[in-house]
Amino acid sequence: MGKLLSEALRKYLLQVAIDVIGMDKALRIARDVYEAGAHIIEVGTPLIKCHGVNAIRRVREVAKDAIILADMKTMDVGALEVKMAMEAGADASTVLAVADDEVIIEALREASRFDGDVVVDLISHKDPVSRCKELMKLGVNVVNYHVGIDVQLRRGIRLTDLLDKVTEVVKAFNGVVSLSGGIRPEDLPQLRKTGAKIFIIGSAITKSSNPYERAVKALSYLR
Repeated sequence: MGKLLSEALRKYLLQVAIDVIGMDKALRIARDVYEAGAHIIEVGTPLIKCHGVNAIRRVREVAKDAIILADMKTMDVGALEVKMAMEAGADASTVLAVADDEVIIEALREASRFDGDVVVDLISHKDPVSRCKELMKLGVNVVNYHVGIDVQLRRGIRLTDLLDKVTEVVKAFNGVVSLSGGIRPEDLPQLRKTGAKIFIIGSAITKSSNPYERAVKALSYLR
C-alpha cells in the first residue's frame, strides 16, 4: 500500500491537477498549493509531455513531502512507465482503464516495488461500473471517475452533472474513488456525499488569481 492509498483510507484528500505546460508557472502553482496544504499534487499530462519525467522531479523539489501523482495516462508498457514516474519522485501514477488487463497488472506489480500506488483512470470507458468490478479482480485499489476537458467544453457538462453515475461507480468499487471534471471548491460538500475520497481540482485553482487562497478554500470543505 502506497502513501496515496493509506492517506485516502484515513481522510478526504484534495488533489490539485497542474495541467499547464510552462515549467515556471507549474512550479509557482505547485509551491502555492503545497503551502496551502493540498494533499496530492498532480503533475499533469501536458506538463509531462512537454518536459518529460523531469517535470515530476521539479515538482517534487518544491513540494517535498506532498503526495506526488504523475498523470502518465499509461496505455501500454505499464511497468516501464510506472518505473519512470516513480524513479523521478512520484508516489502514484495513472493507467487508463481502457488499457488491456495485462498493462494494468504490470503497472501494479512495478508500483509495489516502489511502495507506490496505481490510479486507474476511467476516462472514456463506455461501462465504468462493469470495468470497476473487473479492476477489483486485478487488485486495483484506486480508480478515478473522470470527465475530460474536451467533453466538458463540447457537451457543456461537469462532473456535478453526473452524480447518479458517480454514485453507481462508488457503490460498485470496493476501494478508493477519486473524482475529477470541472470541480470547484464549492462543489465539495455535495461531492463528499457520494462516498468518494479524493477530489481533484484543476483550473478552478490553477487559473485563479490566487491559487493559494482557492486551495485553502477547497480544504475548508474537506475537514
